[in-house]
Amino acid sequence: MPHKPAKDLGNAHVNMAHLSPPPLNTPSPSQASTHSKEAVEPQAAQKKQFHIVAEHFLDPEVFRHAQLQLPAIQIDSLLTDDVATATGGVADIRIIAQKHFSTVHVWMPIVSKIQFYKLLLRRLTYNRAELHLLLLAMKLCGDVVTHTPQTPLYELTKQFQFSVVNSGISSLLVLQAGVFITCYELGHGIYPAAFLSLSSCARYALALGVDSSVTAHTDSKIETLDLEECRRVWWALLAMDRFMNLSNPKRPLTTPDPDTSHYIPIDDQNWDNGTAGPDDACTLGSVNTLEMGRFARLAQAAHLLSLVIKDVAEGSDDSAQLRRTIFALVHVSRIEARMRRLELCTQMSTCFSAILLLDYPTSFQGVASQGICSRADAPFSPESSSVLESTIEMAERIIAAHGALKNIIAPFVLHVNYKAASIYLQQAIEEPNGDAASYVATLKKSLKLFSQRWLAAEAYLSLLERRETILLLQQFDS
Repeated sequence: MPHKPAKDLGNAHVNMAHLSPPPLNTPSPSQASTHSKEAVEPQAAQKKQFHIVAEHFLDPEVFRHAQLQLPAIQIDSLLTDDVATATGGVADIRIIAQKHFSTVHVWMPIVSKIQFYKLLLRRLTYNRAELHLLLLAMKLCGDVVTHTPQTPLYELTKQFQFSVVNSGISSLLVLQAGVFITCYELGHGIYPAAFLSLSSCARYALALGVDSSVTAHTDSKIETLDLEECRRVWWALLAMDRFMNLSNPKRPLTTPDPDTSHYIPIDDQNWDNGTAGPDDACTLGSVNTLEMGRFARLAQAAHLLSLVIKDVAEGSDDSAQLRRTIFALVHVSRIEARMRRLELCTQMSTCFSAILLLDYPTSFQGVASQGICSRADAPFSPESSSVLESTIEMAERIIAAHGALKNIIAPFVLHVNYKAASIYLQQAIEEPNGDAASYVATLKKSLKLFSQRWLAAEAYLSLLERRETILLLQQFDS
């Protein structure tokens, strides 16, 4: 029987194909070409946008001479239903803002209240992704949690932050949101996330050029309306960076140390009222008024804390002058607080932590290879004695007025309570009949109340229990 030509096999295959029904939704050749073109064009545009952003970072000089501009980011795809639900409509946004400006803004005033409301409608149209991220972060930082800080809101905010930053958006709003997220992580003891978030914020700030806001009275690279906000954000990063190094002064800082030529924030009340602008700012070295405001005092404290961390890291033997300088700032801050009826807990706590770090740089005083030696014969410096007494007074005041202060207490207050409690705890074990034990109880009570707002207080309380166990075991072995 003769074989059929090979081409007949091909014809048989084609005929069988004609016998089977066509697949559903199969586009015609012309439709397929159209769909393919539509798919390729967005990919090409996205690739071009990706390259433009990369070129801006890889060689900013060429980018500038070529008169290139960063592309407008397509943000509609970033805003998910979950994000829109969490922020709500305009009425909900105003509620989020009002709560923020009456609580977190008291101790972390980095968003202009006037500009926020003035630009709200414009940002809802042209800066939707950045605005929604900032709103999520403001809502998160003011959120009171009681069990775990890894709430659905926290997870949503972190995911959205990742999407926005990865999209290539460069915006001060994104940086402000990052600061609030870092504050939340710091206050609730979410590590190493807080440490990594701070580093990320610092790098993002450098990319925006925010660091230059403190080195010049005016900066053409930063819009005038945002200059004061930029300064405040940069000082917030400087303060948090140094606060995180209180437990490990030898760890390298993420941000450079400020110097006396750097401009500090203007008075908070004048800024909120719109009666002063960035041109009214003064430098660290030219401060000559009692009306500086909370955040300017925090900037001064952060500067001195930089010197303390450097002093301790280098093992300096002479820190008397530095202690006196810090204590002078405490004295001036107290006068301003009385005159203007301001709460300066954050600034005071930073100064107190700095002085105690100078006198007590190690976790256990007098640690030797064979155990812990007694500090009974080691006298307190006058500044440390005053700071310890003031910390007890501050703790007692917070305990008495906890209901009123709960929502405006900054997480930076926790460390000085823990540090003072650690010092008094060692005293109580060495001298059981003294007053130290009652001071430890007071500080523990304040930390217990703090835990209703910031869960990191629970970690500090746990550390105090471990410290007490170690001290007692060391005493039994000696």
